[in-house]
Amino acid sequence: MELASNNSISPYEERDMNNDSSVIDQNLIDAVRKQLEYYFSKENLQNDPYLTSQMDAQMSVPIAVVMKVNRLHDK
Repeated sequence: MELASNNSISPYEERDMNNDSSVIDQNLIDAVRKQLEYYFSKENLQNDPYLTSQMDAQMSVPIAVVMKVNRLHDK
């Protein structure tokens, strides 16, 4: 997943998110990645009408929408 320049997350673009692991705790990075992978999994998207309704034509979701989810907000 990648945070695009338009502040959206796309499940179809890969990016190495560990570049700043010296600044951010690796456990936190892993927890956030795991949660995001779940949110954008086929299984979840089939049952999450809110998240799918927020997707644009490239299936990207604004980061502000994703951060409203409690499990990410609490991290």
